Amino acid sequence: YAPGLAALTSGDADLHLWVKPTDLPRLEADSSVTLIPNALNGSYYIAFNMEREPWDNASLREAVLYGVDRNIIAQVAFGGFAEPAYAPVATTDFYFDDSLVITQDVEKAKALAAEVGWIGEATLLAPNTPVEAPMAEIVQNQLQALGLNVKLEILDVPAYIDRVFVNKDFDLTVVGDSSFGDPDYLLRQYFIPEGESNITGYNNPEIAALIEEAATLSDPAERKAIYDQVYPVIQKEAPLVYLVQEVRHGAMKQPLTGVIFKPNNTYVFDQATFGLE
Repeated sequence: YAPGLAALTSGDADLHLWVKPTDLPRLEADSSVTLIPNALNGSYYIAFNMEREPWDNASLREAVLYGVDRNIIAQVAFGGFAEPAYAPVATTDFYFDDSLVITQDVEKAKALAAEVGWIGEATLLAPNTPVEAPMAEIVQNQLQALGLNVKLEILDVPAYIDRVFVNKDFDLTVVGDSSFGDPDYLLRQYFIPEGESNITGYNNPEIAALIEEAATLSDPAERKAIYDQVYPVIQKEAPLVYLVQEVRHGAMKQPLTGVIFKPNNTYVFDQATFGLE
């Protein structure tokens, strides 16, 4: 990421897909650079390996749900270019329900953690990206403030993917995912047993059945009625604790124009031009 920024500002590169939030002021002052804000579908979250103690205990996961400060994460790790997240869909999405909004409650979180009484040590993994590594540092501090002994390990992205998503060799992790905008995509990935990204081991047959039922419907209101049953359960059971939704910035170096950044974290280049006639 840093080499990409250096190449962009020196003129050796024309496009930077993921600008680190702390680098935005520098690029805003560069008249030869066009910044592209992109509000992503999806969010960042903490995932727990529910097949390992103590994260098989729902009370401890709920302690984390209430113990994290999403606003601090948004301000520090994202430079303010993020909003708190509480579900696999954005708070502005048609399928989101305001009842899912929760506020940090440290006393409740500490009481839940004390109820479990865990005194071991867990490792928090995160990929070494512009936002996930800083997020993980904040999350580690917030969990330690709850009395949870959590150490941090940052891995290069390929090693991280292999360890967490391939081998599922982790205690808890901070990472993010994006989607094409339909709720079914992320719900199917994470909350049915055979989901490709079900790294937590979550298995609730009633929730899986509701997800399958919603996928058969075309009427948005009917689908929302089902998702309104799904989201409170997965929030309470907390295999994932959602943290923030990101406005990610890309950057183009003049004379490049026309690259389209899409909310599903993909890019369209068929309208790109270097300003040549």
